[in-house]
Amino acid sequence: MSTPLALQDILVSIADSLSQAQQQLNSMPLYDSFGRPNTTYQLPYLDFDIVLSAKFDLTENVESAQDTTIISGNNTLNLTGLKTRRLMFNLAPISTTNLTKTIDKPIMKKSQNDEGESKNEEPDGGEASNESKTTISGRFIAAFPNEGLPQTILNVVCEKLSENTTFTEYKIKVSLINAAGEKLVHQCVEFNFDEETTYLLNREAIIELSKNNKVKFEITAPKFNSQEEFTDENGYAETTVRINKKQNLMIVIRINSGIITKSISIY
Repeated sequence: MSTPLALQDILVSIADSLSQAQQQLNSMPLYDSFGRPNTTYQLPYLDFDIVLSAKFDLTENVESAQDTTIISGNNTLNLTGLKTRRLMFNLAPISTTNLTKTIDKPIMKKSQNDEGESKNEEPDGGEASNESKTTISGRFIAAFPNEGLPQTILNVVCEKLSENTTFTEYKIKVSLINAAGEKLVHQCVEFNFDEETTYLLNREAIIELSKNNKVKFEITAPKFNSQEEFTDENGYAETTVRINKKQNLMIVIRINSGIITKSISIY
C-alpha cells in the first residue's frame, strides 16, 4: 500500500527540482574552447497542475446471526438473529498527472422500492463513480534575491565576558549592512541554539559520554539573555549567552536576519 504524499511535500519537491535545474544551467562554462561566449539560459517560470484524487470504497459486511439476551431488572429481552452492518470508506493515495479535467459525478443515490426497502442505484448516464478529483494549478516564477534590493551582509563577532566553574558567558555582536555599504537600522536579528548541528559536531564525544554514564547523554541548551534584538542606528545588535562549561562540547549558535543566516561555534 502506497503512502500518500502531503501537498506541501509535492510543492517543495517541484521547487527543489526547478532550483537544481537552474543550478545546472548556471554551471555551464561561459566560453567555449575557442573563446566564444556560450548562450546562457534562465528559467523564467514553471507551470504545474496537480490532480488530487480521493477514492471512496463502500463495503457492507453482514455478520452471522446470533442470539443476544439483555437483562434489565426483572425484565429479560431476547434478540434472535441480530445482524450488524458496518460501512468502510478508504481514501486513495494522491496521484500527480497532467490531466486538467475534473470528474464531478454523484457517487451513489438511494431510492426505495414499493415495499419500502432501500436500494442503491447507479447515477444517470453511465456507471457508478466512486472517485472525486480536484486539480490545483500554479506557477513558480524566478525572483531576484532580496527582492532586487542590495544584498544584506551579516557580520558576527563573539567575545568571552566571564568564566567560572559552572558556565562561560559570551557576548555575540552582530552588524548589518548591505552591499552598497549602508547600515541597516531597526532590523530584527534572531539568535538560536542549533541543536542538530551541535549534535553532529560532537557526535563521537556524545556517544562516548553515553557509554561511560550508561544513560543517554542530553545536551544542555545555552541560556540567552535575549533571542531577538533589533539593530540600532549604527546597524548593531547584540546579546549574551551562557554555556555549560562542564559538558565540554562545541556549541553552535545560528544568527539570522530575514533569509540571511550565519552560524558560529563556541567552545
